Amino acid sequence: MVIFKYGAISFAIAPYLFFWGSMNNIEQFSIYTAKIFEELYSTFPIPKYINQDEIITMHLQFDKHDEIREYNSLKNSSELSKIIHEASPELAKWDYNDQKNLDEISSRLKTLKNAEHEDKDRQLSIYKSTLEFLKDEGLIVLIPYKGYRLTSKSFSHLNKTFEDATLTEKESFIASIRGLFSETKSISRDVLVGTAITIIPKLLGYN
Repeated sequence: MVIFKYGAISFAIAPYLFFWGSMNNIEQFSIYTAKIFEELYSTFPIPKYINQDEIITMHLQFDKHDEIREYNSLKNSSELSKIIHEASPELAKWDYNDQKNLDEISSRLKTLKNAEHEDKDRQLSIYKSTLEFLKDEGLIVLIPYKGYRLTSKSFSHLNKTFEDATLTEKESFIASIRGLFSETKSISRDVLVGTAITIIPKLLGYN
């Protein structure tokens, strides 16, 4: 593992994740931190298990699912032709070029699926590292068999107000965080990321 630093903040990230760009890790850390706080504040003081798959799915970057389906279909069709040819050569043609095409399809499909898995593994690593960081900083606590809960420290911080040049008046951290994930607002990813990386350092005390 590598200790990743964000100002005075540090948390562990698997080394291979840096091939995706360290700035992206910071963005994801800020977004996951905001979402974790929003989830736990909504049920405070009752602990809550956070659905990590649901949260991670929102931020997966792999977008070639249609291509995977297309190559799966091509692969299945080619393999069926090969099976038919081996059983009854007169019913289906199969030669060197057909085998070459199948090998190329299989190779591309493997590359796509590896990229899909790496994307999910990356998000999962950042999410779990974010949870560990928040626990280490005394901002959340894991209650056995019940889930996570905000500590008095984080609950107090979330209700504090802060000044932002984009706001006409002071707003609490939790009100601003809730605005990021409000179902009644349409917020672009750029705005979500930009706001999160502005709010979270202030909330954690790193101005």
